[in-house]
Amino acid sequence: MNADIKEQIFEKMAGWQESAEEWRSPEGKKIPYRKFSRWIEPENNDFDSYTISVSVWPKNVSVEITESCGECGAETDSEDRWAMIQAFRVAKVPHSVFLERSEDLIKLAYNVLEKEFTV
Repeated sequence: MNADIKEQIFEKMAGWQESAEEWRSPEGKKIPYRKFSRWIEPENNDFDSYTISVSVWPKNVSVEITESCGECGAETDSEDRWAMIQAFRVAKVPHSVFLERSEDLIKLAYNVLEKEFTV
């Protein structure tokens, strides 16, 4: 991967919450990646929240929506209330394609979130 392209992607994602993460393959191989995310809490729904994430992997970039759903009532402790977390991939593209189309891909994630989820 071209380090220059990777740095350009990081610059594009400035202002998003950033974290360095690591995925472990079933064989035990550790694969580091950088994740940029924005948390979205719907106005009309006190029990669910969403995150749009852009993960920069060694060979590609993925754009995802993570849904966190609380099945318990509001009276339940917030630490105990999150019953389900699911991730949905919106796009997976090479670094160069993300660099060219980042605005469209992120807009696509917001559109999918608005159309497919209760936001």
